[in-house]
This record gives sequence, structure tokens and C-alpha cells, in this order.
Amino acid sequence: MNKKKLLFVFTFNQTIHWFIVGLLIPVISHFQIEKGLDLFQIGINMALYSAAVMLFELPTGGLSDTLERKKVYLISLAVNICAGVTIVLAKIFFTLAVGLFLMGLGRALYNGSLDAWFVDEFNKIEPKKNLQSAFATVGIFILLGIVLGTLSGGFIPMVLEKITSQIPGFGKYSSNLLVFNFFIIIQFCLTSLFIIEHLHTSREVTI
Repeated sequence: MNKKKLLFVFTFNQTIHWFIVGLLIPVISHFQIEKGLDLFQIGINMALYSAAVMLFELPTGGLSDTLERKKVYLISLAVNICAGVTIVLAKIFFTLAVGLFLMGLGRALYNGSLDAWFVDEFNKIEPKKNLQSAFATVGIFILLGIVLGTLSGGFIPMVLEKITSQIPGFGKYSSNLLVFNFFIIIQFCLTSLFIIEHLHTSREVTI
């Protein structure tokens, strides 16, 4: 893989990833209100999400150093699928709390995994080139992904409300979770196909 292809693959992956994140930003509180939670319970759930990110940040960072970066990222997507399904099917506060905690765990697993992969691969191809410039380019598309995801997240309930409201147990904002889960599956497939990692001998695990 040459430098241009590597940069394109990583940029595309990150744009899709943060687009998916953006899908829930406008509606996550509205969704919980729709499920009957009050503001105090919503605060608890968001605190649980943040706590999961902080508690598992260091352990999962070490995991990505030990195992393949790609594998850890795919695990994070799998955890996010579990979280998305749990949240969209939730009917009570406890189930929503579990779903948001899982989502925080998925976030902790993701943090830094593919960034480290990109650094490893970039340094193999051109060890003396400007890595900061490459990350600046990726950063522009990450912001674009968040913006597009957030805007889409605001429109999705208006477009799909009539469909999701007819499904028992679902509501107006359930549509965002369904789209979220769909794109997570797409991202899992794309990552499996296009992210190629050669495990460095210094990170090989012996059993």
C-alpha cells in the first residue's frame, strides 16, 4: 500500500466513523425522554457513558498495543452494535443504562486503535515524511463527518418517523438508532476489507 492509498483508506474510514457518531448527537437525550426517562435519569446515563470511557481507556489502549489495532477496532464496532441494539430495544431505565455503558466501552476500545495503525503503516512507507500534515488532512474530514452525521441525525426522525412509529415499542427517534446500527455494520465490513495490518514482531503475542 502506497502513501496516497493509505491516506485515502484511513481518511475514508475516519469520515464514516465520525459520521456514525454524529447520527446520535442531536437525538440521544430526546430518545431517552421518549422512553419515559426524566432529566436526572438521563444525566445518570450520560455519566455512565463517560465513566465507561474513562475506566476502560487505559486497559483497552494496552490491548491495542498487544493485539492487532484492526482487531481491537472491529471489537469496538461489535460492542457498539450490541449497545445500539440494546438501546433501541430498551423499555426501562436500567436497560438504557446498560446500553449507554456499552457504548462508552466501545468508544474506549476505539480510541487510538486505528490512529496507531495509521502511524505504524505510514512510518513503514515513509518514515521521514511529515506525519502531522497527514493527520491534519484526516482531521478536516473527521470534522466533515461529524457535521454531516449531526445534520443527518436531525433530519432522520423527520423522514422516517411515520415508519418507525408504526413498529411496536419504537418511536420517532428510534430511527436514528436503526440507521446507526446499519452504518456500524457497513463500517465493520468496510474495515474488514480495506484495513490491512501486518503485525510487527515487537507486538506479537506468544502463548
